[in-house]
Amino acid sequence: MPDQCKRYIETWSKIKGSQIIQIGNECEILCHDSPFLKKAFETENWCNVSNYMRAYAMAHWGGIYMDTDVEVVRDSDVWRSDKVQIAAENKHWLNSHVIIAHKYGHPMFLKMLEKLDSFDFPGEVALELESGPRLITRVYNEMKPDGVTVHQPSVFSPHPWNEKFHPDEIKADTLAIHHFTKLW
Repeated sequence: MPDQCKRYIETWSKIKGSQIIQIGNECEILCHDSPFLKKAFETENWCNVSNYMRAYAMAHWGGIYMDTDVEVVRDSDVWRSDKVQIAAENKHWLNSHVIIAHKYGHPMFLKMLEKLDSFDFPGEVALELESGPRLITRVYNEMKPDGVTVHQPSVFSPHPWNEKFHPDEIKADTLAIHHFTKLW
C-alpha cells in the first residue's frame, strides 16, 4: 500500500468508536460465484474488483466503506447513523467512495450486486465507468429506496475528480475528502 494511502487511513481513527477492517485478497474467496468478479480478476482490472467489493461489503456486512484515498476530516454523528449515508459527487452522480450503512442487507446494495453480475463486459473502460458512481446513481434513481440520506458533495467529495484538491474546499459540513489518486 502506498504511503499516501496509509496516511489517509490513519485519519479514519477520527471517527469515534470505529474499528478499521481492510478488505484484501479474501474477496477472491468470498465472491467466487460472481461472474463479474471472476472477469475482473482474470483481466486484472482492480478498479472493477474494488467496485464489486464495495457493493458486496455493504450488502453483506454493512459499516462504513471508504476507498483508501479518502481522508477523514472530522467526526460527526453522520458516521454512526442508522440510515444509509451517501453524497452526490456532482450534479449527475452519487459518489461510491464513502458509504455508510450500519445494517447489512439494504436492498440498494443487493440490487447493485445483481446488476454487476449481469453486465456483459462491453469493454473494460466502459465497465469501470458503469460499475462505480454511475451504478449507485442508477440503482438509487430506479429504486428510490427508504432509509437513504444523500448529502451535498461537500460532505464526502468537496472537489471534482479531475481537479487537484485545495484546502479551502473544506466546508463546515465536510467530513471526508476523496483525493482521487487512482492508485488501483
